[in-house]
Amino acid sequence: MLFDTSEFKSLFNQELLNKIRNKRNWATELSGLLHCSVSSIYKKTQQDSFFSLEEMLFLINYYSIDIKKVFTNDIGIVQFNVPSIKHPINNIDDYLNRLNSTFKGLGQDQKATVYYATRELPFFYYFLKPELTYFKLFIFAQSIWKLEHFVNSTFSIALFDDNVQIKCNKLWENYSKLLSIEYWNTKILDTTLQQIFYYYETGDLTMEDALKILATLEELNKELKNMTMANSKNPNIQNNFKLYENKIIHTSNHVLVKTEKKSGIYLAFDNPNFIYSDDPDFIKYSENWYQNIEDSSYLLGRGSGHQTAMFFNYLSKKIEQLANRIKSRF
Repeated sequence: MLFDTSEFKSLFNQELLNKIRNKRNWATELSGLLHCSVSSIYKKTQQDSFFSLEEMLFLINYYSIDIKKVFTNDIGIVQFNVPSIKHPINNIDDYLNRLNSTFKGLGQDQKATVYYATRELPFFYYFLKPELTYFKLFIFAQSIWKLEHFVNSTFSIALFDDNVQIKCNKLWENYSKLLSIEYWNTKILDTTLQQIFYYYETGDLTMEDALKILATLEELNKELKNMTMANSKNPNIQNNFKLYENKIIHTSNHVLVKTEKKSGIYLAFDNPNFIYSDDPDFIKYSENWYQNIEDSSYLLGRGSGHQTAMFFNYLSKKIEQLANRIKSRF
């Protein structure tokens, strides 16, 4: 059977248009890139003349088009970008700069919405407390990124440059401005609590530091409760935070970001590193999945004060239990 060029052209155009952010002026954007008239672009996309090989190669590279998907016509194939393969984390700044570049454009989009389904507290909230910021980054630097400066060190704030918290404050500021709909469960602090106890037992965290971190975590827990009751992460922005308690659907760490121009799904892989995709079929599939979570979850916050109090009180008890356990080892 001969290769169906008409189907290939149709699929290529479909993938191309999916990649273009400015849907209203897509033809003008392409004419600027290919240095031709808008009428020529319409002819090419209507298959009257189509793109030249050089133009196709340029567009595939410029828009990161998954050409395999075009050839196979298999909507089950999803392309993911893995930043850490091309740009491994060599220092703390590398990771913070990656987060900053990822969310930089979103902070300027007033209609950006973040859907965050997770079994761990989203990393951005730790940025509210320097002690927690440094502890989490210490763990990642030592166990995930294997940074030489941290591998054989015990925990100390002195390991970090002053600009680290400054950058984290800015990241939190950007995140706090976004509308986020988040799905947590009562195990959301378990990983951090386990890390505190592990590093205490191995001697990489002193009792004094362990108890201080736990006290700071309790302070953060109270702030999270206040944010939930206010339905806001930012005192200057109303109603930009909705929190659901997800009791029955298992999740890892997934973030769906939707804007008027573009959507993307971010998945934790080799946490805190991530992979992401802007595949339209996968975005739609993910939207349905998030809706399923929401349909089976309890909305916390304003109007459900009792449920909210129970949720954060349970987290507080977990923190207290670990603090007592560490004190009993003295």
